[in-house]
Order: sequence, then structure tokens, then C-alpha cells
Amino acid sequence: MEDSAQKQITRKQHIVPQSYLKLFATETKPDHFMIGVGEYRNSKFNFYKNSISNVGYIEYYYEVNQRSVNFWENRFAKEIEPYCSNYLPDLLLRIQEAQNYETVLTLDDKIRLGNYLCAQSLRVPAWIDNTGQEISKRTIKNFKSHALSHIPPYYSDKGRREYCMAIFRSNLTDDDIKDTMLLSLMDSPKKQERIDALLAKTWIVYSVPEFPYFFTSDNPVVRYNPVKRSFRNGDNGLKDSNSEIFFPLSPSILLRIVSPTRLNGVTRFDNSKISFPSSNDALDFVLYCNSFQKIQSYKHFFIPPALYHLLSAARKKEV
Repeated sequence: MEDSAQKQITRKQHIVPQSYLKLFATETKPDHFMIGVGEYRNSKFNFYKNSISNVGYIEYYYEVNQRSVNFWENRFAKEIEPYCSNYLPDLLLRIQEAQNYETVLTLDDKIRLGNYLCAQSLRVPAWIDNTGQEISKRTIKNFKSHALSHIPPYYSDKGRREYCMAIFRSNLTDDDIKDTMLLSLMDSPKKQERIDALLAKTWIVYSVPEFPYFFTSDNPVVRYNPVKRSFRNGDNGLKDSNSEIFFPLSPSILLRIVSPTRLNGVTRFDNSKISFPSSNDALDFVLYCNSFQKIQSYKHFFIPPALYHLLSAARKKEV
């Protein structure tokens, strides 16, 4: 008989909130949202429609032995996801109603968005699994080096051998690494440091006409270093003056965060909305941003339904 605790575990643990994906989806019936899904499979681009409940998740991803059932899943639901369901829709409405070059972001907006951006960028496998493994290897290496150079002098030869063997065998489990990385995301004193680093940069909100549309993905906060042409976390520290952040807020609105020294004259647009006057004017920039979502996605990038229908119609004509 299945353990009762096992039944309570949320199987589909989303690495990007459904409340965020709703902003790129269409409600086909009450509380049922469909989104266009893109992926590369066998070196070929495929796209199809799916429910937002069936994408952007990894089974039991946030479950760790050190914590109670759904511990991290519940914390995200309580502390992070309300940004998308309660705050983002109001912000998007304000941005849509604003005039070109009008100030649209307050300090409170930037703190809220900064908290969400940090949480989203650090809750995904690219950070938890990849960067977490790199950090853990360095930590264990430093620990072993320190421990082996400080063997208690009163140990017998046998004691020294047993001590050394214990040090060599010591390691962190995957659950240890994951829990540590999630703790650093939610409870670290560095949380405020991250926000301060973001607030020191220039924030620009781009608005495009109905077409073309911004994509998003299951790893939607893009950090890109154009000097090194790198998406690696190690090349894109929040204090790095060459690193830029691209984050789509909706199919027609995208947030870009850039160092004040990165682009000439960029500071005059700080906290402002920049509207592209036409689809042709916006096309190159949108394609540039969408390419980032496709490159950085964990498994899927997401296509707003209106564009999905255009792609479907084009595919039918080809056939």
C-alpha cells in the first residue's frame, strides 16, 4: 500500500510558476490555460500546444531528505509566486497605459521585481544542479585540504589513517547540495546584496506592438555577457558591468537591466518605457531576445498563442 505521506507530495513541481506562464497563455475554459510550446528534438524545431500545468515542471524536483514533504514547494507558493499572480498584472496594466519614455517603475516596483528575478533565476537546474555542483566540489576540496593539514597531533598511526580515510570519503549528497542552494536563495544574508546590485543598474521596459511577440521559457531570466558571449552564471555576476538581464513580463513587454556604463546614454531611460512604433522597428530586437530564451531554456520555450497560430498556419501551407 502506498505510504500516505507519499500521496501528499506534489508530483509536478514547477521550476517556473504557472501564474507567470498564464501571462503568455490563453484561457480556453475556466482556470484552464493553454500555451504554445517549442522545443528542439533530433535537431529539429517542434511546436505544439499544452496546458501550463503540464509544462515547466520537474517531478519531485524540490523534495530533499532533510525537509518535510513539499517544504520548498510550499515556500515558493507562499513567498515567490504571489509576485506573478497578485503584482505583475497590475504592473503590466500601468506599463500598457503609460506613454513612450514615461517613468513606469518605482523603487518599490524594482525591489519587488528584483526579489522575483533573483528567486526565479536561482530556482532552476542551471543554478541548483550545475552551479551547485561546481560550488560543492570547491567546498569539499577546500574542506579536505584544510582537514588533512590539521590532523590532531595526538592521534596514533592507526587513528591518523582512519581520520584520513574518513576525510577522503566525505562528500555532499545531491540532496545536501540542493537544500544548500535553496537556502542560499531564500534565507541568505546575500539576498539584500543581490537586490542592491540590481538597483545600481539601469532598468528599461520595452513595449512592442501586437506583433512580433516575446517568447519566454522554463528558465526565463536571461543573464548574458555580450563581451564574453556567455550565458554562464560564472560570467554573469550581478555586479558585473558587462552582464545584462533580459526578462519578458508578457508577450508584448520585456524588462532589460543593464549597467549604466554598458551603453552610452542609457541612464536617461532608467525606469522608463520605450515603445517601438511599429512591428518592423521591433522585429530585430524581439528576435534577438527570443533567441536567448531558446538557447537558455531547460527543456521548452513558450510561444504566445497568437504567434503559435501563425506558425501553425505557415506549417500547414508548407505541407
